[in-house]
Amino acid sequence: MTSALSRSMTNIAYVPLRPGADIEDPTTPEGKAWRDALDIIRAQYGYQQSSYGKQLESADTMMWLIDWASMAAYIDFTKSPDYPGFMQGMGAVLASPPQLYHFFPNSFPPHIPLSTAPYTEVTTFCNTTYSPDFRQNVESFVKVLDEGKVEGYLGVVYGDTEVIGKRVIDSSSAEVKKESRMVMCVGFHIT
Repeated sequence: MTSALSRSMTNIAYVPLRPGADIEDPTTPEGKAWRDALDIIRAQYGYQQSSYGKQLESADTMMWLIDWASMAAYIDFTKSPDYPGFMQGMGAVLASPPQLYHFFPNSFPPHIPLSTAPYTEVTTFCNTTYSPDFRQNVESFVKVLDEGKVEGYLGVVYGDTEVIGKRVIDSSSAEVKKESRMVMCVGFHIT
């Protein structure tokens, strides 16, 4: 059995940007800070690749997917001397703390089926353990997508997540438990 720390993992970060922050222009303070943060994370042992883009629904929210060789590599980064500089760069572009998920996709790296997708729909399903057939239903849905019956479809990955800092209390036992979630990323193009 694979240790949780040795599993390949993708961070999914919902990054709330400061209003008006132009991270794409390296001549702006935010753009320079963003480039510096990217350089720091790209130099980390275990970092594999990342991609980011703004949400269509909210131009002030960026989604950033970061592939790591293992959970241990990510944890080592958060404990490294480089991490404070990374956080300082991120602080220059953040409106508030990001929401971070540890995503364990069914295929790794997850960008392979999505790398040519100009649009990616990221869906989070909460409390997935309440339905014993949930995973089977997701796999059936993916099978329909993979059979080519959906115009513009390019690829899909899905898997379990751990939400950082998020726990639910089971009202029947007053116990604190991790919330079960699954993320599905569907890449597509619009014709």
